[in-house]
Amino acid sequence: MRAPAALAATALILAACGPKALALPDDPIDRAATCGIVAAAKARAGMNSLRGDLPFDAELGVIHYSLLAGAGEKGTGFARDKASAVAKRMATLADKVTAGKWQTLEQPCAQAYPATAPTSPPKLPTTAAQSQLGCYVLADFLRTALQSQDASYGEQLSQLGELRRALDPKLAGRFAAKGQTDIAAQKDPRDEALADMTRRGPPGDLIKLCIAAYPPPKSAL
Repeated sequence: MRAPAALAATALILAACGPKALALPDDPIDRAATCGIVAAAKARAGMNSLRGDLPFDAELGVIHYSLLAGAGEKGTGFARDKASAVAKRMATLADKVTAGKWQTLEQPCAQAYPATAPTSPPKLPTTAAQSQLGCYVLADFLRTALQSQDASYGEQLSQLGELRRALDPKLAGRFAAKGQTDIAAQKDPRDEALADMTRRGPPGDLIKLCIAAYPPPKSAL
């Protein structure tokens, strides 16, 4: 996922070279990847430097498009293969998108993925069980995604790990009470919780809510 964030700077350099008009792809994987690249380019354009890591929330905003591709329709669980495919396509499509008029895709992307720019602040699930499970699986996904990058989000990665550790005993007790002690038995509820959190809004906002609701030691995202 680092490629779109790093190559977004190309858009600023090539803008004076007659960039071509762009349209969102029909393919759902390419469409999500394209919008992730646009989000990275927009964040990069607002920075003083064309190099370095994106702000943490902006990076999570890019990852959100992979999450949304995996979430699909309500009740269908979470397709991790699709989320992974989007991340890979971001790397291969980055040059093409940032060389074109990527700014014209901002509004189409917002319309295609309304969860990335909700009209009201996102909220956690109302029940403690769903809220805790949702926070755990979202933190787990984001931590894994960020660890795969050559980025300096060490403090935030530590905080995501602390959130997971704070919630782990609560979840273990609930799964044990239901007889779901192995990972296979937990897969469906975990996947559905991740899909639900994905649809609720920007992951950066949701993680802040999670830490506020279940504060691990020294949390300060």
